[in-house]
Amino acid sequence: MKKNNKTVWGKMRGTLKRSERITELTFISPSIIGVLIFFILPFFVVIYYSLIDNPINAEFVFLDNFSKIFQNEAFQLASKKHCSFFGYSCTPGSGFITSSGFAA
Repeated sequence: MKKNNKTVWGKMRGTLKRSERITELTFISPSIIGVLIFFILPFFVVIYYSLIDNPINAEFVFLDNFSKIFQNEAFQLASKKHCSFFGYSCTPGSGFITSSGFAA
């Protein structure tokens, strides 16, 4: 008896015809293009902008922007408030305590 190596659709694995591969690429290409345009490209643009002084001069400053932001008082205050809010809202039982307080 011969072993049946066919997939659910009745084709051998890895034996797609060229026209079938082109058809598959045609159907998947809009999704790939969308991911490239809306996720991958903006990610690299943000990395680029974080490493230059400003978009007009485009002077490369590497990590100086990050060292400046950690010395900024407004950023430090916002970070403290963010961490305290996160600590208050994400502790175990905080949802129950908060909802009980609103219910009473």
